[in-house]
Amino acid sequence: MLLLIHPPIAKPCEPPAGIAKLAGALAKHHYPCTLLDANLEGLLQLLTAPRQGSDTWSKRACRNVESDLKDLRNISLYANVDRYKRAVLDIGRVLALAGRDCGSTMTLANYEDDCLSPMSSGDLLQAAEHPQKNPFFPWFSKRLSALVE
Repeated sequence: MLLLIHPPIAKPCEPPAGIAKLAGALAKHHYPCTLLDANLEGLLQLLTAPRQGSDTWSKRACRNVESDLKDLRNISLYANVDRYKRAVLDIGRVLALAGRDCGSTMTLANYEDDCLSPMSSGDLLQAAEHPQKNPFFPWFSKRLSALVE
């Protein structure tokens, strides 16, 4: 069984069409595979983890993240541009807090480790040697173990 993973922080507003197309091609040739949208699942795990902010905006964003996520799944939100903007900004704020907790900068479209560069082979090796420092590690390690079993 082959596992295809759509990685975290890869534009959650766009469905992972690449792995779906690849899965279709594999199925056509009778190769079984499992798909994992680690982008959606990983972001939802970070967003719904208990967290408290210290400033007014962060407190409100943490308190309302569940309703903001629910609203983003409802077409009626998109008729109210101001409400849509606030929901997206608040979700971004919660992600920023989650990133700050582990020494990274995180948005809905980007992830950067504050101490490591993706352009440095040494930094990439360091990240691979210490996966527990990645904010997705707690979720990813459990999820992958369950899929492998």
